[in-house]
Amino acid sequence: MKKAMVGLAMMAICLSSCSNWFVKRTEWISGQGSGYPVKARVEIVRDKDGTPHIRAKNDEDLFFGLGYAMAQDRFFQLDLFRKAGRGELCALLGRIKFWKIDFLNADKVLRAFNYKARAEAGYAKMPAEAKSLLDAYSAGINRYLRDSGDTIPVYHFLKTRPEPWRPEDSFICADVFGLGMVYGQLGTEYYYTRLMRELDPEKAKYILPEYPADAPVVLKDLPVVKNDQGMADMLNAMKWILNLGANGLGSNNWAVGPEKSASGAPIISNDPHVPIYPLPTYWYLCQLQGGSFNIIGMMFPGLPAFGAAYNGSIAWTLTNASIDQMDIFLEKVNPANPNQYLYKGEWKDFKIRREQIPLKRGKSFRLEIRESVHGPVMDPAVVGQNLPVKDADQVFTIKLVEVEMGNFLQGYLDMARAKNWEMFQAGLKNMIQGPVAWNHVFADQSGNIGYWLSGRIPIRPDRQGFLARKGWTGDQDWTGYVPFSDLPHLFNPQQKYLATANNRNYPDGYPYYLGTEYYVNRIARIDEVLRSKEKFSVADMEKLQLDTVPFPARKMVPVIISDLAGAPDRETAKAVSALTEWQAQGYASGIDSIGATVFVMIQDQINTLTYDDELKKMSTGANLFGVTGYSLERIFYDPNNPLV
Repeated sequence: MKKAMVGLAMMAICLSSCSNWFVKRTEWISGQGSGYPVKARVEIVRDKDGTPHIRAKNDEDLFFGLGYAMAQDRFFQLDLFRKAGRGELCALLGRIKFWKIDFLNADKVLRAFNYKARAEAGYAKMPAEAKSLLDAYSAGINRYLRDSGDTIPVYHFLKTRPEPWRPEDSFICADVFGLGMVYGQLGTEYYYTRLMRELDPEKAKYILPEYPADAPVVLKDLPVVKNDQGMADMLNAMKWILNLGANGLGSNNWAVGPEKSASGAPIISNDPHVPIYPLPTYWYLCQLQGGSFNIIGMMFPGLPAFGAAYNGSIAWTLTNASIDQMDIFLEKVNPANPNQYLYKGEWKDFKIRREQIPLKRGKSFRLEIRESVHGPVMDPAVVGQNLPVKDADQVFTIKLVEVEMGNFLQGYLDMARAKNWEMFQAGLKNMIQGPVAWNHVFADQSGNIGYWLSGRIPIRPDRQGFLARKGWTGDQDWTGYVPFSDLPHLFNPQQKYLATANNRNYPDGYPYYLGTEYYVNRIARIDEVLRSKEKFSVADMEKLQLDTVPFPARKMVPVIISDLAGAPDRETAKAVSALTEWQAQGYASGIDSIGATVFVMIQDQINTLTYDDELKKMSTGANLFGVTGYSLERIFYDPNNPLV
C-alpha cells in the first residue's frame, strides 16, 4: 500500500509539473489588473514545444513574467526543491518510508546543513539590482499562486495548499542543486578512508586516487569499523532526494573555433546529463527579451539565472566540474561532557541548534543539532543511526563551502548580458561565490572560444580531500579559497577546440587540490572525434552528441576475445562471436547490439570478481559511489596486480 501511495504521488507530481507543456498560446499580463505590479504589458508566448518566450519593456517586469511562467510550468518542482532544502519534505509529503529511505532522516540531514539561515543571510546582503529582480521574480510566482487558487492538481492529492514564495527560497533551491552535484564526494571520502585502514597497503594503492608524495598519510586516528550502514543509509537518502535515484549522471560540452568550423563561425555544444524522472529535468528552457536582456537558454528551476545560454553576442555551456566542496571532519568529544569537543588543545562548547521539523497534520519532530567550527555533527539524532567511528567519543562533522548568495546571483545576471570574454569573466568572478562549480566553455561572435573553471574551491594544506580529516588539531583545516585568477582557464587554444566531460580539469603541477571524481572515457572519445578532421558542421556536432561508441571497449574487448578464444562451451563461444562481430562494426552500440550487452555484463562480472573479496564489508557503499570504478582500467592489463 505504501509503495502504491508513493507511485500515485509521483504520478501526480508529473501531471502537475507538466500541466502547461505542449500548449501553444500567448498570454498578456497588464499593469492595469488588480495586484499585478508591472509598469507595462508583459507578454508570455509559448511556442509549439511549450517553451516560454517572455517579453517586457523593463527588467523588473521581465522577471515578474519569468516567475509567473516558471510557476505555471514547474511550481510543484520548485516547491519540492525548497522544501527539501529547508528540511520540510515530511510537511509536504508525509513521512514516506520505502526500501532504506526515510524522508524524516532526509529532512534531518538537510536541516543540519542550515540552508535556510544562509539563504536569509544572502538575501540580506544582496546587491541592489539582484535584489530588485529576485523580488520581481518572486512576486510573479506568488501572483500565479493567487490566480491558480485551488486548481494545482497535486495539492488536492496532498490535501494542502502551497505557501507563498519567498525570495530566499530561490537560494535554497540553488543550494539543493549544488548539493546534488557534489554529495557523492562524501561517500567516496568515507570509503577511501576505510580502505586506507582495512586493506593491505599494496592493494589499497591501486584503488586510491593519486596522493601527493609529500603529503602526510594519517592512519592511526581514522575510523575502524565493522559496518557502514549509517553512512550508506544517509547517502542513499540524499541520493533519492537530490537526483531521484538516477545513475549515470555526467555532462559533455565543447566548442570548435572558426578555423575548424565549416561555416567559419564557432560552434558550441552542450549535453548536461541530469535526471529527467519522475520530475521534469532540472533545466528550464526559456527566452527573456526586454529591458537589458535578450537571451535564450536553460535556467535553474527556482533560481532566475541561466546556466547555459546565448544572448546574440556570446554563448556558454557547462558541465559539472567535479570539485570537492565538502569534507568529513572527525571530532573528539569530551567523555565527561558530550557538548564539548577538542580543538587545538582546548575543549570547546558545541554550538547547539534546536529545530522543529514539521510533519503532516500539525505534528512536529524536535531535533537538536550540535555544530563544531567545521560544521554540523552527523550523529544518531541526525542520520537515524550512528555513523561508525573508532571510539564512542568521536563523531563526524560535515563542512560546506561558504557562500555569498547575493553576489552569486548578480554574477549570473552579468554573465547573461555580457558581450565578450572580458565581461563574461567579470560575471564569473561573482558567480563563483555560490554553491556550484562548473566547467564553462565559451564562444563569441568574434570567433573566440574559451574555458574557465568556476567555483568555490577550498584550499587544503595537505592537498587532498578524499580522506576524512582530523578536526581536533586544526592542522587540516581549510585555509581559504582558490583565487579566481588561479582557477584553470584557457582562451583560444592552439588546437582550435575545447571540450570537457567531467574529466580532470587542471594541469600537472597545479598547486591546489580540486577533486578525485574524474572520468576519462567520454572525453577521450570526444577528443578523438574532434581531432579526426579539419572542419566540422552543426550536423557533425549533433552526430557526436548522439555517439554511442564506448571508448574503453576498443582496449578491453580485444583482450577479452583473446582470453576467451577457443573456450569449449557453446555459450562462451557465442559471446566471443558477438564481441567479434561488434568489434568489426566499430563498437557502435544500439538497443539491439548483442556485443555491447555482452561487454557490459562482462565488465560487471570483472568488477565483482576483482573487488568483492577485498571490499565485501563495504560493497554497498563502494558500488554505490564508484570507489572501485576509477581503478578497474588501471589494473585490467596488469596480470601481476594483487587485486586480479
